[in-house]
Amino acid sequence: NAILGASNFTGVNANFASLSGIQADGLDGHGGSFKKSNWFKAQLSGANLSETLFTEANLSSVKAVGSDFSKADLSRAKLSESNLSESKFINAIGEQANFSTTMLSGANFTSAGLQNAVFNNVYASSPVCFQAIQATGSSFKNAILEQCDFSHSNMQEANLSEANLVKGLFLGCILKKAACLQTNMKEADLTEADFGEAVLFETIMRTSNM
Repeated sequence: NAILGASNFTGVNANFASLSGIQADGLDGHGGSFKKSNWFKAQLSGANLSETLFTEANLSSVKAVGSDFSKADLSRAKLSESNLSESKFINAIGEQANFSTTMLSGANFTSAGLQNAVFNNVYASSPVCFQAIQATGSSFKNAILEQCDFSHSNMQEANLSEANLVKGLFLGCILKKAACLQTNMKEADLTEADFGEAVLFETIMRTSNM
């Protein structure tokens, strides 16, 4: 497999490119276009991929620790079973993106557009920032996301069933019509959260602030 290292691919057009298994830690692909490209099992830690187009790209099983995807377009991209710890997705677009079974420790999704995105079975050993995300219809089923910050987010009709959200911050979070079946929100801060018409079956909220 090719080794790109800290190569400069700023603004490159590599739509449909086959980059499976490539070693590209430290890559600068800022502003590039990689629509429908295949990065399966690629090494992308420390990469600058901000403002990059990854629409419908395959980024599954990727290791991208400490990478920058801020303002990137990840719509309908597949990022499942990847390690995205400490990476930034600030103001990124991730509508219908699939993050299932991905490690997200310390990642930052502040103000990202994650409508109908899938975060099922994701896990994090350190808090993830989901502040002010737009995540209507998203799914976090079976997610392990303790002490994460969802403050001021729109998660209307989201599926949080069986998720572990212990000690999470949900200040002012919109959770109208959300599915919270057997969700663990023990010791979460739910101040001014809106659970209008949400389904709260066997949901744990003991000692939570509401």
